Amino acid sequence: MSWIKILLLIWTNNKQSKNQKNKFLFTVMVAEDNAINSKLVRLQLLALGHTPVIGSGLQALLDEIHAVNYDLIFMDCQMPVMDGSEATRRIRCS
Repeated sequence: MSWIKILLLIWTNNKQSKNQKNKFLFTVMVAEDNAINSKLVRLQLLALGHTPVIGSGLQALLDEIHAVNYDLIFMDCQMPVMDGSEATRRIRCS
């Protein structure tokens, strides 16, 4: 299941419980090199009340990961310089 499908599922569930106060608001790092996908994810996260931080690459994510306490990280698995699997390995090692 792709992360866009997961976001849409979360968004749909949130729409169904619109009258309830959202107890789970997250600061979300999104590493995505496609401008359209970045904009879509940003708008969806804002609509859900979350705080999105859009990064242009996984190296930028790795540089910021210890400076900012992100609750969630969404990353593209097929990035030009470093793929998501390698970034995940580096995050776990640090």
